[in-house]
Parts: sequence; C-alpha cells; structure tokens
Amino acid sequence: MALVQNRLTVFYVYGAHMIWSPAAFLWIWLAVIPDVLVLLLLFVLLIYIPWKWPDSNRYYILFGLIFASFVLIILSSNILLLIRTGYTINWKVVLALKVKSTAILYWPELFKFVLILFSQLFLGFVLWRIGHSYVRKTINSHYFRPLHTRYVVVSIIFGLLVIYSTIVVYFPPVHSWKEPSLNVVLSLFPATFNYYGKNEETVQDYWEKNETDFIEQFIRAPKIQISQPTTILSKPVKHIFLIILESIRADVLPFNFNFSTIIGTKSRTNVTADDVSPFFNSLWNDSVRTTATTIATYTLKSLIGTLCGIYPLNVDFLQEANAKNKFYEICLPELLRQTFRTSATSSSFRSAFFTSARDDFDRQRELIRRMKFDNVYSGFDVVNRTGSAPDVGMFGPSDSTILPLLWDWIDNNLDGKKENKLMTSLLLTGTHEPFVMPPKERIYRNYLEDTRANKYLNTIRVTDTLLKTIIDGLKSRDLYSETLIVIVSDHGYAFRDWGRKSLAAWRVPFECAFRVPLMLHNPNLKAKQLDGQYTNMDILPTIMDALLSSQETLNGSVNRLLNVRQDQLNSVLSQYEGTSLLRLSNAHKNQRYTFHLDNPGNSHVIVKQYPRKLVYDVHYDEARLFHLGYDPQESINIISFDRHDYKGAYPGWIQADHIRNSSRVWSKRLGQKNKISDYHKNLLRKNFNEQISNIKQNISRISLKEMLDWADATLELASIWTTLVKVRYLYGNITIAPSKSNFQLKAKGT
Repeated sequence: MALVQNRLTVFYVYGAHMIWSPAAFLWIWLAVIPDVLVLLLLFVLLIYIPWKWPDSNRYYILFGLIFASFVLIILSSNILLLIRTGYTINWKVVLALKVKSTAILYWPELFKFVLILFSQLFLGFVLWRIGHSYVRKTINSHYFRPLHTRYVVVSIIFGLLVIYSTIVVYFPPVHSWKEPSLNVVLSLFPATFNYYGKNEETVQDYWEKNETDFIEQFIRAPKIQISQPTTILSKPVKHIFLIILESIRADVLPFNFNFSTIIGTKSRTNVTADDVSPFFNSLWNDSVRTTATTIATYTLKSLIGTLCGIYPLNVDFLQEANAKNKFYEICLPELLRQTFRTSATSSSFRSAFFTSARDDFDRQRELIRRMKFDNVYSGFDVVNRTGSAPDVGMFGPSDSTILPLLWDWIDNNLDGKKENKLMTSLLLTGTHEPFVMPPKERIYRNYLEDTRANKYLNTIRVTDTLLKTIIDGLKSRDLYSETLIVIVSDHGYAFRDWGRKSLAAWRVPFECAFRVPLMLHNPNLKAKQLDGQYTNMDILPTIMDALLSSQETLNGSVNRLLNVRQDQLNSVLSQYEGTSLLRLSNAHKNQRYTFHLDNPGNSHVIVKQYPRKLVYDVHYDEARLFHLGYDPQESINIISFDRHDYKGAYPGWIQADHIRNSSRVWSKRLGQKNKISDYHKNLLRKNFNEQISNIKQNISRISLKEMLDWADATLELASIWTTLVKVRYLYGNITIAPSKSNFQLKAKGT
C-alpha cells in the first residue's frame, strides 16, 4: 500500500490534474506493474515459500534486502518522473536516462537511501525470527491451508487491484511528499488520512486596515525619487525583448575568477570572462546592469515574479496555476495592452512567449496562458514545424530551434504595421542540468577540473553565441535601436559552494541559488553599474517606466526619463511590489525587505534586509540567521548564540551584548497568523538601517542583540507574509472596504 500511495503521488500531485482518457488509464496500469510485482513477491516470500519449504527460514533474511531494493527502485523511478516528465509520462526518456546525468539527483539523498536499505534489512531479520517461531506453525494449521490454492491466490491479487483502482479514482493523495527519500508510509498515509478526514483549510478573509498598512510598508519596495533617474535614455524605446536564462548564477555571467575557488575546483587554464561569454560581456559593459536576487529558485515560480511582478505561493510546485487561485495583479502582456491603447477596443502591443522546451511540465502551459500572451510557442511547435527535433537535455530541442518561429512572429506582426509594438519573451533552457551540448556543437573546452561545472560553462558559451544571433537578427530588421533588451536568469545554481553538500537548486537556501545577473540594454540607454537590493520583481516596473518615458511629451529634455508622467508611473509602482531600476531610491528609507522561496516552493521561507538574512526551514521547523556582509559563506548561524547554554566563542565581528530573552521562541512560528503582535511591531519599527557602505570587515562589530531582535520580528513578518500571499491568491487583489470592526477582502473589480 505504501508503494501504491507513492505511485499515486507521481500521477496526481506532480502530474497536475491528468485528464482521464483510455490512454491515461493505460499508463496508470503500466505504472501498476512494479507494484503488482512487489505484492506478488511479498506473497511468495511470506506465504508460499514457508509453506512449501518450512525448514528454509533463510528466505526471511533475503526478504529485507529484496524489499529494500524494490523500494529504492520505485523511489528512484518516481524521482525521475518528477524531475524529467511532469504529467507527460514519457517512459522512453526515463529508460534512456544516463546515470551520469542524473547522479546529481541522488548524491544529496545517498545517506537516506542507505538508511532505508539498512532499516529494511533489519526488518528482514525481525521477520525471520517471527517466521521461525510463529509463521510456520500458523501456515501449517488447518485455518490457512486453503490459502495455498491457486484460485485463492488469484482472488487475493485481484482484490488488491480492485482496492488500488478505488484509491486511484476516489482518493488521490495530498501534496505532502516533502522529500523523495522519505518513508512513504510515515509521510504520505497520515497526511492523506488527515486530509480526507477534515474540512478544507480556511484562510482568514479579513484584515484590519492599520494591520494591512503596517505590513505593506515592509513588503513593498521603498519609494523612489521619480525626478532623479539613475541613467539617461536619449531616445524612446518601442519594443521589449525579455530573455530569461536558465540556472545562471551571478558569478558566472560575466565569469568571475573566484568562481573556481568558491566551488572547490581548479582552472585548467587562466579562464577569463571573455573565454566563456565574450558577446554577453560586451553587452554587459555597455548596459544598465546589476546583480539581483530572484524571488524563487523554481523556474515557473520565478516567471511569476518576472512577468507578473507578484510573489508566488509558498507551496511546492505550481499550484498558482490552479483554477481556484487568482493572480492578484495583471501580468505584463495584459498590462501593456491596457496601458498603450490605440482606441477603446484595440492596443498597439502584441505579445508572445517562446521556448524550445516542451511546455507540459507542471502546468507550465496553464501558467503562460494565465499571463495572457497573445501567442505561445514551445518545443511542440518546433517539432510540428520541422517534423523532427531531437531532445537536448531535459525539456526539449536545443534553444536555437525556436528562433525561426520567433523571427516569423516578429516579421508577421511588423509587416506593414509600423504602429505595432512588440513584447517578446524568450525562455532559454540550454543551461539546465545535466548541461548537454547541442548535437551540432563541436567545440568543447576544458575550463575547470570539475566535470559538472565545466559542462555548465560550455553550455553558457553556447548560449552566449545564441544571444549574438538574436541581437544580429534585431539589427538586420532595424529593431535594435528601438528595443529595450532585458536579460535575466530565473535562478542560480549550487556546485557544493564552500564545501557544502548542496547541488543544483533543490532545497538550497543559499545565495548562490538566488543571485543572478540582470541587464537592461539599448544603444540609447547610458551604461551604468547599479548597486542596490533588486529582485526579478523589479523587471515589470522598470519596463513600464522605460515605455511610459518613451511616450511623446511636450518636454524637450535630452533624457527621456525626465519626461515621464509621474501619475502614470506612480500608478504602476503603487500596484506592484517591485521598483524601477531607472530611478534613485529614497535614501531616507530603511534597507528593503525581500521574500524568497527555494525549489520546489515550500522548503524554506527566506527574508532579507541586506545584509541580514533569515532562513526558516519549513520541514524541520528551524530558523537560521546570517549576516551576509561579514559571513558571505553563510556558515555562521547567529541564532545558535541564543541558546541559554551556549559557552563557545563569538566571531570577532559580533559584539556579544546579548542577554537571552526567555520570551523569544524560534520554532512553530510560521503558519496562520491574524496579526503581528505589538511586541513584534515595536521591534520592526526599530532603525535596522545599516547601509551597505558600512559593512567592512574588521572595522566595526554588529550588535548580537539587535540581530536577534531583527530575526525575531522578521520571523513574525514572514509568517504574516505567507498568509497574506495565500489570501491574495484566493480572493484577488485586496481592496480595503470599511465595515463595523474590520476591513473585508474583496476580489479585484468587485
């Protein structure tokens, strides 16, 4: 039954509402075969062999090993289905998977797998003792002799299959499989039982206005100074080309020579940025550029922040695309259509989303449709156009195969329609692990000794060539000078940084998984390096700022950014929680609070007010606190100093002015919260305004008491934030409407 539950998890939880059809039913029964074999094996080991050969009790010793092997096989196959296929159960892909390319999925869980194996071996020995003492006598009794007839055996198997079918149809499991290696009996069964045994979870449907106002000041980016641009836009921009890269961390694009030291490897040659990405580097140095922090390290959740300017839900995988959830703000394609109209019924903007990846993974297709692009093209369209396009890596054909469709769409929408404006979004996946080179790419360079990291850099070089092809295509169509090109990554990637075990972005709360490059490029946009705490949620407001500034105005200023209508820009900034990179922030405000989720979405809740960073581990109900200025490796958990029995030394940069606060609690704090207590409000009102320029090693020390006070208040804020985002998705945008004693949540537009 544990295997049955495990199998159902794959099809229902990660399968994203499979449509019932004869084909789907056939796939389910094919997936049942391993479970039936396990059940049959257990029947043979537990009943038939002891009855046939009563003196051969050694078979009970083998039972634990065989059963454990089957458990590992089933768990491994489910991991592959989860990572590789979504709800399109492509067994060809699973069976063709190479061990080297998937080792990254297993190494972090190896200890748990071994623990399961030994636990099952122990179970085998226990069963041997039971069989030696009791089972043989019981089986030989007259009560159990009829069980050995072939008809009864068939009846038992048939009955198990009927039970299986009933569970499949009526009781799909809830989403509670936190880790692929967890024991399914201990994790899935109780959760499913509790789920079907209680009423649907309720969420508070009202907030007091003063409470909402207080929370909003921390969740939204600080106000900007609209009259003080950060750069110069000498000519208007007309089109938007948004390129989203896959798994590109900030220290590899452009390449930083410290990267090899951070991941614990050596360079085979003196690798420079121009060796890895020469074209990107030329754009980078001639652009408005910065390092941003993505709000989520799960690609599809990250897209929500980039294209819609809103936070994702702190739940595993893409439940935001469920029909019951509403996007509490409109996404960029629809916002452009509404803002730039040619008449009451038509708009000058056309939008399209392109990716060579198949868009059937975890409701991606539903997500992009929810964003309301005019057109969507994926790897399926590539195959339909070319007739055959072999997969490269995990998700579909190589990135270059989508370009003919992209150019056709651009040419068709501009042919004789000069008034049209285009918003093009391109998701490139060629740098996703296992970092497979395109089949026609003959050049492979040895940058680093670490094989995985070296393959990673080679795929970045291939992507760099593709970026040059795209820019050349814009130039050949005379679109380059009037297009704002935005390049950002969906998230970073961990390569066991600083000796840690973390790989990829799965349950990795560290900065290497979140820090990404962000670049705005146009030949008429003056290049500048920006230093600030930006996220990918700032992309939407920044794009709107550039386009609103490009409208015709009476002001003849050289800098188009000085021509923007402040009421229009303020309307966008008040609607979304991000900010514009093209304006100076208010220097009198505290450092910005940002909220982040790591892959798959409900592993850690992370809050930053640079340089402070709070990490709450959802699985283990544990809070950790870091100071990124003095501890960029995130190796010192400052909360550990709050233990009453702590007797160790403190780092030199900490001022130990701390008296343990008995009222401070770090566990069981995240959950349904109605309001922030007055105690935590007072803590949040404190002046936690340490500027970046003041963070210098060995010059000054930080107050341990203030760090712990900040963490205490911020953990409370994180709990409120998780509930507020959930409420927004359930009810739409929050509009404050007075009532007797509270302020009701109303769906947007009502």
